[in-house]
Amino acid sequence: MIEPIHAYLYFAPEVQAAWEAVGLEPRGQGYVVCRAAPMGAVGPQVAAATFFNFNPVLFQMALPAAWDHLTPQQALEARAQGIEAAFVGRLGVPTEGCEQAADLAREAVDGTSFHGRPLAAANAGVPGPGTPFGDLFQALAALREHRGDGHVALLTTSGLHPVDVLAVYAAWQGAVSRRFLQASRLWDDEAWAAAEDRVRAKGWMDADGGLTDAGAAWRDDIEARTDDLAAAPYAHLGEERSLRLFDLLLPICEAMNEAGAYKRAITVPGRPA
Repeated sequence: MIEPIHAYLYFAPEVQAAWEAVGLEPRGQGYVVCRAAPMGAVGPQVAAATFFNFNPVLFQMALPAAWDHLTPQQALEARAQGIEAAFVGRLGVPTEGCEQAADLAREAVDGTSFHGRPLAAANAGVPGPGTPFGDLFQALAALREHRGDGHVALLTTSGLHPVDVLAVYAAWQGAVSRRFLQASRLWDDEAWAAAEDRVRAKGWMDADGGLTDAGAAWRDDIEARTDDLAAAPYAHLGEERSLRLFDLLLPICEAMNEAGAYKRAITVPGRPA
């Protein structure tokens, strides 16, 4: 449930308005600044390396130009204001239970090693803005990026080009469309076609663009290993408190669904046994 809560940050009109208010292009540049600001005033090379699957051109356009308009701290403050306006203001997510959830999430963060996980470590070092939901959101950001950093580590060891990874993901269970991934990551048709050719050469994709059994097995294995690498924060919390965090996050996802945060409702998992 952490992923859809966090990811709405990148679609919320209130957050995009916050970027416009400080002189940034709200979508591409705003997205880059959203994720990069916890690391400080990094340049395009650092952001491209840590985000992994975006065209480097995006970062060259967004950075370091953004730091001519604002400091990373000012970016974090704008982000926090946009988050509060979007989630608590418009979506009406409940704040009851947020303080307890934030304490649990922060305990999970504080009890976890961040070696080799730059985005997670950066977010772990950002203090909450001092509101119940804002503090929870920041702790969840560190947990979200902890999982993401582990995922990127696995993708890096695979030796695949970032577009190859996206092509496999687009064909895997139909979770996210090629159209969205291409547009948001700035890869053109030529780059995508070359990626599909490389994936087919590995025997992972058929002539119609679907994954073969071997391709699906590789992607399933990556997901399972990512989950394994993401388990440490919750192992530190223990089963009872991890389940309590689950229960406290559930009303937030339900409120997001009721408000129509996404075009397709968040699939809320059943409570683990």
